[in-house]
Amino acid sequence: MAPHPTDYLVTQALIALDGLLPNDQSQIDLYVVGGYALQLASVRVNPAEATDVDYIGRALDPEVRELVNRIGLQFGLGRGWINNDLLLNGNESIADLEELVGPLAFNEVKIPELTHFRIWIADRVSLLRMKVQTLDTTLIAILGTEPLGGYGRLQDLPDIKSLITDLGYSEAEIRALVTEMASGGFLLAPEETLAATIAFLETEDHATAYQAAQVSSHG
Repeated sequence: MAPHPTDYLVTQALIALDGLLPNDQSQIDLYVVGGYALQLASVRVNPAEATDVDYIGRALDPEVRELVNRIGLQFGLGRGWINNDLLLNGNESIADLEELVGPLAFNEVKIPELTHFRIWIADRVSLLRMKVQTLDTTLIAILGTEPLGGYGRLQDLPDIKSLITDLGYSEAEIRALVTEMASGGFLLAPEETLAATIAFLETEDHATAYQAAQVSSHG
């Protein structure tokens, strides 16, 4: 059985943070992607896993950020564990991210213990699109280098496998997704990305996935 949203360490930190906000605090909508979204989507199921809350939206007010840092240190999440630094360019809208990965959809996760925060998470297809695009970027960075150097761990592959398994995608559907993303200009190494994905689905071995991408790039 998947953990309840309140079982996760990050949710507990959010609840503690929420309790420190003043009663007149305006509602804060967090459109969440990344590790915490994967937890709330039951893709990652370790309640004790510490992860950032990467969200799309305007920057938090300084007073709220100060409390975020305080709670982060208390729960072992570090400073800035709630952040909108995903795009690293000051943009803050869903449309900005869609320019990189294509259409996204978000669903609300209702956590009654939260009074001031409202949590929306990217759905599994959206999370898969983002992970595939990140894998594509990673492969461009490491192809032609040693597989254990730099980005060589290809750390997004386990999440990609879990998402594909949860979605029940066939190999044909995976190919269709990669083809669609490539035709939209969202992938620069689609053949290599597909090869690495298929190899990891079959073997769960990062080195084998890297080798499959290398073979594809020299094909």
